[in-house]
Amino acid sequence: MPHLHKTRFYSFVKHYRKNGLSLRIQGNKRRLPSSAFSAETIERVVKFIMNIAEDQALLLPGRVPGFKRIDVKLLPSSLTKSKLWKLYQDSCVTVGQVAVGYSKFCDLWRQLCPFIVIMRPASDLCWTCQKNNNQILRSANLPESQKAEVVKQQEKHLTLAACERDYYKGCCKTMKEALAEHLTTVDFSEKHAPCSLEGTVHYSYDYAQQLH
Repeated sequence: MPHLHKTRFYSFVKHYRKNGLSLRIQGNKRRLPSSAFSAETIERVVKFIMNIAEDQALLLPGRVPGFKRIDVKLLPSSLTKSKLWKLYQDSCVTVGQVAVGYSKFCDLWRQLCPFIVIMRPASDLCWTCQKNNNQILRSANLPESQKAEVVKQQEKHLTLAACERDYYKGCCKTMKEALAEHLTTVDFSEKHAPCSLEGTVHYSYDYAQQLH
């Protein structure tokens, strides 16, 4: 029998006389640790993440490569968990609420909101690219003629996308040069009427990352 301290021995004897031969239950078994957060605090974290996803997440058609779930919501790659945690912390401080730490924030995100992820490289492909890539993967056991047709279809799409991209870059370059020349002559200390610029300006609005 291992050596027991006198105090521990009498504690065992006291428990035996009171409860008989039974297991001893630790005193804080049903007591939450002091570092545990309330259900309301955890609910606020989940609600914050869901609101961010509702406002900025992108839903791609079909299954996203690298994920088994089909309900994945992709956040822009410009966002990071650290940046979102700082926004969450600032909002809690503003309203005087308890905020969880960064590691706890990430744990709750991973456990309760696994379908909300930050976009990774090559996950913002357009629907045509995804469809063509899937066809290429499925054509592994098909005849060479069908494989060549699928690859040719994808090459045609990529060529068209490259032409569109070059045209877009050309428009941006032309507008930058035109505005640079205009900025050398305009006097910002004077008041100007609205829409007084006689020229062309290119506005780019990324309304969906599914476009090239």
